[in-house]
Amino acid sequence: MHVSGRKAISKIQSIGIVVILVVAVVAGVYYFLSAQSTAPPQTLLLGVIGPQTGFASNLGAATFHGAEFAAYQINKSGGLEVGNQKYYVKIVIGDTRSDPNQAPNAFRSLASEGVVAVAGEALTANAVVEEPVAQQLGVPFVVGNANGVSISKAIASNNYTHVFQTSPTSTQRAGDDARSVLMYISHPAKIMIVADDSDLGRDFQSGFQAVIAQDSPSTNVQVVFTPPGATDYSAVMLKIKDFQPTMVYEVTSGISTNAFVKQEAAAGVRVLTMDGSSTPSSPTPAAWIQSMGNASLYHLTNLTWLPSENNTFATNFKTTMGYTPTLLEIQEYDAVWTTLLAIRNAGTLDHAAIAKALLHFSWKGDARGVQINFDPTTHTVPNLQTLEAQVQIVNGALQWVTIWPSQYAQSQLQMPPP
Repeated sequence: MHVSGRKAISKIQSIGIVVILVVAVVAGVYYFLSAQSTAPPQTLLLGVIGPQTGFASNLGAATFHGAEFAAYQINKSGGLEVGNQKYYVKIVIGDTRSDPNQAPNAFRSLASEGVVAVAGEALTANAVVEEPVAQQLGVPFVVGNANGVSISKAIASNNYTHVFQTSPTSTQRAGDDARSVLMYISHPAKIMIVADDSDLGRDFQSGFQAVIAQDSPSTNVQVVFTPPGATDYSAVMLKIKDFQPTMVYEVTSGISTNAFVKQEAAAGVRVLTMDGSSTPSSPTPAAWIQSMGNASLYHLTNLTWLPSENNTFATNFKTTMGYTPTLLEIQEYDAVWTTLLAIRNAGTLDHAAIAKALLHFSWKGDARGVQINFDPTTHTVPNLQTLEAQVQIVNGALQWVTIWPSQYAQSQLQMPPP
């Protein structure tokens, strides 16, 4: 064979070897990527902290259900993609027993179980003692339901990098309570504020009173503070009868609210009453209102709000969970989604990376339809407007009425109630 022929064959053989190598590499990359994309989802542990037992257990149950629904949606869609890995979300509950003395240990317990982050808490007194634990352990903590201003004050003053708040502050909520009242009662002559003697109660009281003082300066406001968790309001009923206010703004929670409303009826107090801070303890707001009977004839409460564009969320929640969501479920749902989407954005389960992703987070919450991003100092959601939906009984039938802001108003309240 000629030399030139041997060279040609050698060249062909070399080209063949190169082609085989390229095909092998491409095939290896393909199978590697295929393995990555088809790897079965792992499990991501998300902590949900709150009062599952104790006087505020109803708040904890609602918080858990909001988180549970968010996790259900994520898992049903195939899981949360973090980097190149998918994860199913498993909720791990931390029970604070409605006790701020127990709350820090409940948070530590969640951290010891390996949660990637924690979302929840409905009680301000608990949240403020959980914050330093979250920061110390380096576990991202998104407060979803507690409203006290002391939460964001602690974040700012202590430069907490791992604590955030998606719920409206108590002063934001109370201010909108007052504005919704003044939209229907122009310059009420007298208002009595009955509030828990706690940071949260005083936050609501001051926020409500500040707006009344600014927008209706002629209104005579009297304030009565009561012990947190109180169930005997007989002395307060006497003060209401003596003062004869146009309305009562009542800021209690859980069993206290139930006791207050029932004792209003028992004492023959027929004064328009707005509950500013709590959600009733029955599984559904309607069941609670109906259980009050005539006692709730004059009682309005911001149990939930659902603007028309978010009715799909309410329908889906009810189909899955069996009841209409209240404000607590709605707020926790958004808190959990915020946390999970930040984890996705971080692309890792590293705590510090997740906290950084939260700081630069921006998302229009699915349930509330509000823009969620965080103030760089207080880590609260700026300009968060709370929507007021009140419940009234007219001719024995329940009416759900979104009344504030005016662009979401569904109908007019009867003021005063019949």
